[in-house]
Amino acid sequence: MAPAETGLAAWTRYSTALPYAAERPLDHVEIGPALPRLDRRLIGDVTNKRVLDLGCGAGHAVVALARQGAKVIGIDTDAGQLAHARELCERHEVRAELHHGDLADLAFIPSASIDVALAVFSLAAVADLDRVFRQVHRLLQPEAPLLLTLPHPFAVLVEPVHDGGLRVIRK
Repeated sequence: MAPAETGLAAWTRYSTALPYAAERPLDHVEIGPALPRLDRRLIGDVTNKRVLDLGCGAGHAVVALARQGAKVIGIDTDAGQLAHARELCERHEVRAELHHGDLADLAFIPSASIDVALAVFSLAAVADLDRVFRQVHRLLQPEAPLLLTLPHPFAVLVEPVHDGGLRVIRK
C-alpha cells in the first residue's frame, strides 16, 4: 500500500477535487470547512475596498469578494492552488491580484492600503506568525479588521480513510 499523501499536496488535491470544489460557494466567504458563511457584520460592506486574502487557496473567497465589489489581493504558498484560483477568476469573469509566495512576504503592498484582511485556516501552518502579523499590521488601515479562523486542535488527530470517512489516530 502506498503511503498516505500528506501536507500541501494532499490539501491541494482535496480542495480542488470534484465534487468538493464545485460545491463550494461563490456568493459568500466560508470561514472554514463545514462552517457557516462569513457574517457580513464582521467585515462590513466590501464594495470598493481593498481586501487581502492570506492563503487564498483555490480562490473561492477571492471570487466571492470580487463579486461583492472588492478589490482583492490573494496570496498563497501553493502554486497549484493559485492556478486553480486564476482559472476560477477567469471562469467567473472577476479580476483579482494573485501572488505566489510566503504569507509574510507582503512588501509589494503599500502600508495602510488594506481595508480588510482575511485568513481562513491559513495561519495554522505558518512558521513565523510574528512576521505575518507585523506585515498585516503595517498594511491595514487604522481600525481595519483582520478576520482569521484556525482549525480546531482536534483536527490533527483525524485522518481520512478509504471509504471517505475519518479515523482518530494517535500521534
